[in-house]
Amino acid sequence: MQRAVILFFLLAGCNVQPEAELAAFGDSVTWGYGDLPGGWVRRLEAKSGYSVTNLAVPGERADGAAGRIDGALRTAPNAKTVFVLHGGNDWILAWRGNWCKQSCEPAVVDNKYVHIGDHLRKIRATIARREKRTVFLTYWPDDPTKFPQYDAATFALYQRHRLRLNAEIERVAAENDDHVIHLDDLADFGSEGNFFDALHPSPQGYEKIAIRILADLASWVPDPPGPKDLLDFKPRL
Repeated sequence: MQRAVILFFLLAGCNVQPEAELAAFGDSVTWGYGDLPGGWVRRLEAKSGYSVTNLAVPGERADGAAGRIDGALRTAPNAKTVFVLHGGNDWILAWRGNWCKQSCEPAVVDNKYVHIGDHLRKIRATIARREKRTVFLTYWPDDPTKFPQYDAATFALYQRHRLRLNAEIERVAAENDDHVIHLDDLADFGSEGNFFDALHPSPQGYEKIAIRILADLASWVPDPPGPKDLLDFKPRL
């Protein structure tokens, strides 16, 4: 079973590293769409010196992620911290779906965001059950030039939906005092050059995300090996 899970992620293009010290769990923006596979994960690994296994699956929604997380973590037994950046596809669906049609306030579809939070709780619980630390990430400001079809009012409404998702992520994190890396505080991110398309960062954008995550190093740096780690240690041949 474990071999099948590993093969799945390899076929998905993820950089699965069973011996990695950190793991990144998400969808296409963690996979690195718009950049070389790996995106901010690959760049963070290069800058920090820590190995980071990329457990992202493009196109995934939060309910699927909640069902996948345990199997994904089986491929990263040594990861002590798991970055979680998820819910983006659900946000876009809430915004574009028949119940909103790109014209409603977030409160009209608030149940959609509450459901995202429920799935994030399940993801977090699984990570905790495997004795790993969860670090949540929020979503960054958007670039209005990538939405030429939106007038200023519609773009502002779209931004409010992103803020509602971020608020749900923060709420779930606060329940267990998990750290949140606020990518939404990248004030200059919503400008041309940082995006590959309307949703995915460009290589330049992923670089900025990696730098921002590195700034919170103290919140996610892996703990030194403990007695159990030493007992479980198997030397590489």
